[in-house]
Amino acid sequence: MRPQDMMTFEEARNRAYELLGDVRDLLTAEFEPGGVPTGLVAAAAAEALRHISAAEDALDRTGLE
Repeated sequence: MRPQDMMTFEEARNRAYELLGDVRDLLTAEFEPGGVPTGLVAAAAAEALRHISAAEDALDRTGLE
C-alpha cells in the first residue's frame, strides 16, 4: 500500500463516528407493527446502544492531547 493511499487517523476516526451513527439509527428505527423488539432482544439492543455510546466516548478521548 502506498502512503498516499492510506487514511489519516482523523479520517478513520470520522468514518468510525459515521458508522456508529448508522448502527445507532438502525437500532432506533421505527419498526413495523409487531416487529418492535421485546424481552431479551430489546435488552440486547439497549446494551448495544450503550456500547455504541461508550465507543463514541472513547473516540472523543482520542482527540485529546
